[in-house]
Amino acid sequence: MALHRIAVILFTPALVWGLQLLPPALKTSSNPAGAVWQVSSSSKVIYIENKFASKVDTDGLTLIPPSSYDFASLFQEDISQLTGVNWTLQRVNRLPDPANVSGILLGSFSGNTSSVTYENGNPSSEGYELDI
Repeated sequence: MALHRIAVILFTPALVWGLQLLPPALKTSSNPAGAVWQVSSSSKVIYIENKFASKVDTDGLTLIPPSSYDFASLFQEDISQLTGVNWTLQRVNRLPDPANVSGILLGSFSGNTSSVTYENGNPSSEGYELDI
C-alpha cells in the first residue's frame, strides 16, 4: 500500500505536466505598443455571437466541455470583480462594428485556423482572439 502511494506521488507531476488544457495565446498584436485600455471610458458590455456561444471543444481532454457562453459568463464574473463594475453579457446575432461600439466582442476566431494548435503542434478547436 505504501509503495502504491509513493508511486502515485512520484508520477503525478509527470502526468499533470503532460496535460495542456488551453491552447497557448498567439503573440501577435496590431495595436501600437503604447496603447492602454481605459476601463472607465469603455462600455461595460460583453457581446457574444450566438453561433459562437454554443461552441464547445471537440478534441480536448474535458469529458463534458463548457460552451463558449459558459466561458463568457465566467469571464463576465471575473472582469466585474476585477474592475469593481457590473458588466453585462449580451448574446447577439452579429457582433457590432468595433468602430461604432465600445465594450468586449467575443466571436469565432477569424484568422488562419491551422495556426490554432496546442503547444505540441496538435490542432485545437478552441481558437479565440482578444482584441482590446
